[in-house]
Amino acid sequence: MTIQTGVYRIRNLKSGTYLDNSEKNREVIHGWDSRPGSGNQEWEVRQKNDNSYTLRNVSSRRYVHASNGNDRTRVKAEDNESEATPWDIRDAGDNTYNIYFKGSRGVIDLDSGKDENGTTINIWGHTEARQQRWKFETVRDLSGDRRDDRGQQPLPQPGGSGPGGGGGGAGRYRGAVDPGRYWIRNAHSGTAMDLSGSDRNDGTAIIGYQVTQGNNQQWELEPGVQGYRIRNCATGTYLSLKGGEQAAQGLLPTGNNNTNSEWDVQGDQNGYTLHLAGSNNLVLDLAEGSAKDGAKICLWTSSGANNQSFEAKAKGLKTSESSDEEDNNSSVVWRISRPPKKRARGDSAPVRLRVDRSGLLNLPVDILFMVCRDLEPPDLLNLSRLTKSFRAVLLSRENRGVWAGAIERVKGLPSCPPDLSHPGYVSFMFETECQSLEMRDVYHRPPEWTILFDYDSATHVTVTEDIIRNDWPDVPEILLKAMPRSFNGNFNRWSTPLYIRQLVVDAKRTIDSEREGSAAYHNVLNDIHQSLAKLNTMLKSTARGMIRWAEGGGRQRRELLRQERFQDISQRLSLLGWDQKDLPSRSDIQDWDGNVMEMIFNPKTLTDRAWKDLYPKLTPLLKLHKKRRLRREAQGRLEMKRNVVWQYFKEWMNEEPEATIHPSFFLEPRKLFAVPAIAKLIKSSDETTIREDLWIKNVAKVAAANRTNQEKIIAALRLVLDGRPHPQKMQSLLMGKDPFEDLQVLFDPSTEVSADDLFAPTAVFFCTKCKVVLWFPDLLIHECCLVTPWTPGASGGEEWLDKTFHTSKLQAASRICSFIPRLVGDLELSSGTTYSEAMDLGKVFLCLRCDELVSETMSFDKLVQHYVDECRWYQSMESHLSKNPAAPTPDSDDDDDELPVFIHTHGDQEDGRLACVTTEAQLERLKQIREKDGARQRDLIESLDTAEPCPPWWHPTLVQNRGRRRTCNLCPKSSSRDFNKPMSPIEMEVHIRTRHAKTPDLLVHSKRCG
Repeated sequence: MTIQTGVYRIRNLKSGTYLDNSEKNREVIHGWDSRPGSGNQEWEVRQKNDNSYTLRNVSSRRYVHASNGNDRTRVKAEDNESEATPWDIRDAGDNTYNIYFKGSRGVIDLDSGKDENGTTINIWGHTEARQQRWKFETVRDLSGDRRDDRGQQPLPQPGGSGPGGGGGGAGRYRGAVDPGRYWIRNAHSGTAMDLSGSDRNDGTAIIGYQVTQGNNQQWELEPGVQGYRIRNCATGTYLSLKGGEQAAQGLLPTGNNNTNSEWDVQGDQNGYTLHLAGSNNLVLDLAEGSAKDGAKICLWTSSGANNQSFEAKAKGLKTSESSDEEDNNSSVVWRISRPPKKRARGDSAPVRLRVDRSGLLNLPVDILFMVCRDLEPPDLLNLSRLTKSFRAVLLSRENRGVWAGAIERVKGLPSCPPDLSHPGYVSFMFETECQSLEMRDVYHRPPEWTILFDYDSATHVTVTEDIIRNDWPDVPEILLKAMPRSFNGNFNRWSTPLYIRQLVVDAKRTIDSEREGSAAYHNVLNDIHQSLAKLNTMLKSTARGMIRWAEGGGRQRRELLRQERFQDISQRLSLLGWDQKDLPSRSDIQDWDGNVMEMIFNPKTLTDRAWKDLYPKLTPLLKLHKKRRLRREAQGRLEMKRNVVWQYFKEWMNEEPEATIHPSFFLEPRKLFAVPAIAKLIKSSDETTIREDLWIKNVAKVAAANRTNQEKIIAALRLVLDGRPHPQKMQSLLMGKDPFEDLQVLFDPSTEVSADDLFAPTAVFFCTKCKVVLWFPDLLIHECCLVTPWTPGASGGEEWLDKTFHTSKLQAASRICSFIPRLVGDLELSSGTTYSEAMDLGKVFLCLRCDELVSETMSFDKLVQHYVDECRWYQSMESHLSKNPAAPTPDSDDDDDELPVFIHTHGDQEDGRLACVTTEAQLERLKQIREKDGARQRDLIESLDTAEPCPPWWHPTLVQNRGRRRTCNLCPKSSSRDFNKPMSPIEMEVHIRTRHAKTPDLLVHSKRCG
């Protein structure tokens, strides 16, 4: 599908933004959010004889242009038709198109597909990316337009044959005025033709309204066949009859998206009438000539009188008072005038107010300025925004002395930079949101960047060094060093310097006017260099002053104003019956509504009008926080009562005989508060405390629940020792349910809790998660046996009290090491000895199956852990060999290829004692043996270092820590943590002797870790 000649809006497929010609800098083309009806986003697409296209902006009449088809070439707007770039528009599927630079692979690309306003448009090689695909949305068709020899549609000229100069011959309509943008004002009332509410919907009323100079009062006259199509500049809709309506006297034309109505403009410089083309002499008429805002505009039969002519004013001129009085008895006479041109920078003109003065504006201008000179800069800024009259007076360039005087009166405030207007500078320094640079808190930005251009959105104002050298390859280095610049990124040495585009363009244009190498060339270069250096120095000096002022008095002033405004709001809310706690904090408001936060914490004095706008927006937030406050207060009272109950329970717990076992053997806070009697007691009282007598009445029920919980824990642990653990679901535990809820226990409430069998040294539990052995009651606080539910617990208890004990990770250690009773028996402990008593003996136990050179004295729990680890290792080895019978033989210099032989030195197959309680004589003998063996150990380590020297690049610490660590080559090559464990050479020697039936040769049977 090919693109037909017409006017289109061109939308990027990835970002949804439109190709837009900047109003501030007409050379810039960038991506921008949709602005319906704006000529900056409308493009005339015309096909040339070679099937290429030109793209011309409707508003600026500039062409889309790129200097070449190479990557990173900037797309800009060019007003010279001869330099307009021909583009090749190719179908990309899904009703989208790629716009190629003709004769190359480069296409128009939206930088990274960003949806931010001001995103640059560049040429980039075709990559099928979404930011390179564009949708052409039709605005209107131009396929029937006549064109001149250059392929352009000629603009209609005044005059021509036929009535009113309109369309006497073939071709497009030629009216009594030129096509273009106009204000249309009724001669009788002086009101302007206005599209009500700037509404884009069909059927929007066309009314008379006082002149506001808004876009909804500006109309574009587009030539048709029998008349002009009159399009509103704010919405893009047309002055026409709705579909299906027949022209008749009294009918109301409206704003519609269709273009089925054309208007014949007839008359001369004395006045014009707007005839509906093809109708029976029907013209536009202001109902009853009313000057009221909102008066209807309808169709009415023309009387043919002379007062039905209207006046065509020259561009930019005002209508004289005499012409306003002429034909003021006719409601069908309209005056059409173009919007005035913007004055060039530096031009000034006296301000003439078009509205009646009232209040202060009745004073002479000199006295008004004397009053304004006593105002603070923020007050002056607020006054300029009060009415259009004040705005016209105070924002006039000829009155900038008022602003300069107000700025000078602020102590320490730097003078206004030349880049900013005085009102913009005041807004920049005193307001939280700078309206010109759209940034917050000036003192957080680098000085030069803050003054010169906007960090976030005005990227089209700056260029990088690469772009400069691409457009100006022989740019003098002396200018780049002197030119004001800033940096993007983190402001470090890798950041990209950014230069002001206009300064670069002006410097290039000035230097190019002289012949390179000539005396005049060097003089111009020196002048530009001095000017840039002076500007750079001035901007940095001003910026530093602004930073110091902002960090000092300026920042404190803003914060003080914020506090005063917040206090005023709090007082007003108190008078209305709101609690001070109902007003949320700044962070809460920002999360809920950023606009409300700005209205509350704006550093300005709160006026009655601002409060009237703020309170309705703040009321829903106040109600929400009031509800939260009441909920928090109720929860706080509940927590206080729970804390009181918990203190009562701890006092009762210390008096119980089971208190000597462990505090975790009692009810947890959740289970205590779940006791029906306690739960009812907490909820029934509205006070913040619970009397002790009420607790005493319910203590028997608490004791019964506590006893039941203890018996369930003991029963569950006994099931684990018997090899029949109680099934527990982790999901139920995480939901805070009792893991022993369905466990049935029988006990005599009159007897004490009996758990003597769990205190025996042989009652050993094994944690399957962390691989350690445990005894009762220490396992009650073992981390792997505690689960924290997601529901909040009661405050005031220790950490373990907020967790639920369970047995899903426990099993009997006798399943791994079946001879634990024999091991305990070898220690010659009495039959009534408990685990705690065995632990009280300290490190006096010695393993008799380990090599004397490396064995150490251990405590009771470490001894049992040692035997369990050895049994686990041997069981893992047997399991691995049974699953891998064809495992490769270990690396060895032996001639036989037999598999390594493993022996279980810590098993119960052999006779003899497993462990003993050491005496002083045994300890002395072990000490002597190890002292004699020290020389052999040193020789062994030195021989290993000689045979396997460490690489020269190893750090000494690495040599010491890792160079002497070795892994066993005789163990299976497995990812299991049970094998290939790094050991020292001496430990490796003992490992091979005890676990492998071999005499160790460490160079062969082990290797150094990498």
